[in-house]
Amino acid sequence: MKVVISLISVSLLILLASCIQAEEGGVNTPEEAIRQTDKFSDIDQIYGSHEIRGNQTLILLKGTYTGEAIWLADVQFVKAKNHWVLEGLTNMKVPTKDMGSFVTRIESGEGYKAGYIKDGSNELQAKADTTIIDLDDHEGWGVWIQKAKSND
Repeated sequence: MKVVISLISVSLLILLASCIQAEEGGVNTPEEAIRQTDKFSDIDQIYGSHEIRGNQTLILLKGTYTGEAIWLADVQFVKAKNHWVLEGLTNMKVPTKDMGSFVTRIESGEGYKAGYIKDGSNELQAKADTTIIDLDDHEGWGVWIQKAKSND
């Protein structure tokens, strides 16, 4: 009888611990939410990420299925379901010589702006709400992501 009660107690403790862990961070990560889509089940490279809000993260990536295209994934945490969900994907294409040193590609209604920057030579680097992510395979190019003013 003591063994049965001990087993039940241990099982309840394990169950409680897993529920607490799932509640704190969800049952998946933003990267896992992207990999669950058919198009990006095989991600070639994740360049970096930028948190817009505690429940919204942007991830810059390149998938093997998509060739050279660079994508910005908008991943949001759905508290009711306790997991991260891919809300949107934007094809940023690739940077080219003829686009200049600073280009805005996205002005989202979801609270952010993003675009390409050449050699990081812009006043955006000094802004606290801006992240510049280097593109290792595109020499001198990076992607800037900025929290939109409406979310401040």
